[in-house]
Amino acid sequence: MQPSDDQGPGRAGPEKTREERMQELQALARTPGGREATERLFARYRGLLPGECPPVSLLMHQALLDHEYPPAPPGPTCDRPTR
Repeated sequence: MQPSDDQGPGRAGPEKTREERMQELQALARTPGGREATERLFARYRGLLPGECPPVSLLMHQALLDHEYPPAPPGPTCDRPTR
């Protein structure tokens, strides 16, 4: 099964935790084709050309995870006056 363009190599989604996705990206980076796929994904998320990417590393994986698993929007806050 081929991943969709917005999920990149492997699968990111609600059925997979961020930690599971990190393990998947790390395993992918240990293969020559996986490194290239990770670089292409990073380039697309960051608006870079594939040749402009840094080497695959933990920081690149963190950036991919930040894109694939954005933080939840802040909830309503209670603005109570302080006494």
